Amino acid sequence: TVTIQKELADRMVARPKTKDYSSLSIWMQSQCRTRILRVMAPTVFWPRPKVTSAIVQVTLDQGLRDRIPDRAYFHQFVRSMFFHRRKFLRSELLSAYKKRLGKPEVDTVMNKMNLIPTARAEELSVKQILALCTRMKAIAGD
Repeated sequence: TVTIQKELADRMVARPKTKDYSSLSIWMQSQCRTRILRVMAPTVFWPRPKVTSAIVQVTLDQGLRDRIPDRAYFHQFVRSMFFHRRKFLRSELLSAYKKRLGKPEVDTVMNKMNLIPTARAEELSVKQILALCTRMKAIAGD
């Protein structure tokens, strides 16, 4: 349990299709249960900061963590999917796997996962991102 800037807390607990959903959201939620316990105004501190704070509880969930066979690979994959936040997922995948995979392979993975060509990483759940990472790693031979 920690007190941090509310903006960071919001990113840690954000849901898909929201402005705060990011690689941090996925990284935290893929391994932990995160929740904001309380929001605190600057007036509760002395000296007063210029930001609002939040008390966040982060609880490691070994069951969630065990779903990730290669955390280093997953971490890099998630970061690459949010490198250009508003870019289409297909373009992000092609960029991340350039020189190893082409459009047909990426399109096949996206079709098998029922992802439309205009999908963006910020629209996918943690579970979908994990499944996509697993498939991409297998097809890329990493």
